[in-house]
Amino acid sequence: MKLGEPFIDAHQHFWDLGRNPYPWLQDPQPIPFRYGDYSTLK
Repeated sequence: MKLGEPFIDAHQHFWDLGRNPYPWLQDPQPIPFRYGDYSTLK
């Protein structure tokens, strides 16, 4: 990357799992999404 070029950081934070449910982060079985196995994210 050259100096002075824009940089985009696309990571995500999950702040309030009780208020905003994310099914792929909850037990028992996550919903099978098209992006693969999310079990390593827990």
